[in-house]
Amino acid sequence: MASIATSNGGQVLELGFGLGLSAGFIQDCPDIEKHTIVEAHPDVREFARQKYPEALNTGRMEIVSGFWQEVSSHFDDESFDGILFDTVPLTPEDAGTFHQHEFFQEAGRLYHVRLNTYTLEEVRQKAEGRRQKERKG
Repeated sequence: MASIATSNGGQVLELGFGLGLSAGFIQDCPDIEKHTIVEAHPDVREFARQKYPEALNTGRMEIVSGFWQEVSSHFDDESFDGILFDTVPLTPEDAGTFHQHEFFQEAGRLYHVRLNTYTLEEVRQKAEGRRQKERKG
């Protein structure tokens, strides 16, 4: 996923830091100008700060506190050249509807127009296929 998100260089938005594996790949990409992470969990944000102090100090990385649904409206239209969406549902009840299409509409607003938007469509189709399998299974 990180290779797709970084394929155009520039500004990359990562939603959900987790263990920082994708962040490492993003930071290793020399064409990335800025890497913005949206992370809701305070312990995970602190882990990210400890793992990437240099990137944060130089401004190559920024950590935004909150859930993507709450903070994405603060970003300008077409402000990112790549988006990596790797978040998890907060409750078991959320699991069935978590990867709904609402993010893809917001991603379309944030995505810079020069990008190949087919990658988002591919991700959306795969997510829909997984949801259909889960419903049947």
